[in-house]
Amino acid sequence: MDCERVGRETSAWIAQQLARAGRSRAVVGVSGGVDSAVVAALTKRACPDGTLALVLPAGKADDLFADRARRVCEQFDIPWEVVAIGPIVTLYFQWVPPEQRENAPDRAQLALANLRPRIRMTLLYLFANTLGGLVVGTGNKSELAVGYFTKYGDGGVDILPIGGLYKSEVVALARFLGVPQDILEAPPSGGLWEGQTDEGEMGVTYDQIETYLRACAETHDPGLPADVVTRIQRLASASQHKRQPPLAFVEVRRFID
Repeated sequence: MDCERVGRETSAWIAQQLARAGRSRAVVGVSGGVDSAVVAALTKRACPDGTLALVLPAGKADDLFADRARRVCEQFDIPWEVVAIGPIVTLYFQWVPPEQRENAPDRAQLALANLRPRIRMTLLYLFANTLGGLVVGTGNKSELAVGYFTKYGDGGVDILPIGGLYKSEVVALARFLGVPQDILEAPPSGGLWEGQTDEGEMGVTYDQIETYLRACAETHDPGLPADVVTRIQRLASASQHKRQPPLAFVEVRRFID
């Protein structure tokens, strides 16, 4: 991959989308991971005087991620704001009845994990709307294909600059841009709970997802174990609703008109 050209073209695309929307500001959530580091760096190139990064830790467990995020902002000279969302998460989650948390702890944990990116989304839009800007998303092609994002959370954005790049390509671009080495080497994680990793939660690796998607695009056998292929297909199928606008019952017009 020609990283220099990909970076240049992606930044130009971001600038084009801002211009089309009549906006001169961009807001990016910087998590301390490689995807948001790349998006923040490219957005800064596209919008040198109007990019703002938000660092949105949920609690003490996010200190390492927040430190990485701040270093990314410093390295690429991006203004940032830190908003600790822990108190907001606690305020929301207190309304979940205790018996539901006890009877279905796994479901409660997932609900809490999804609550955090949804709160982050509302804050990103609060800042973007106040500044008159767009929310720039950080999802990559591998994640989008299998639905590894929270609906109306990190999936709630205006544009997705790296949505056409596989995870391995994002990492290559990050190396080219000079993203700190510890971020490049850290296991991808949304920090949704202690010890959580993207690949552990998905049950497949990013390399396996990329191999499968490339094989589908080129119509050949991916050469992966059958259980891995089944897992990827199930993830993609179950998350189809995330990649579509909400369904409307338009057929009802037949009974009216």
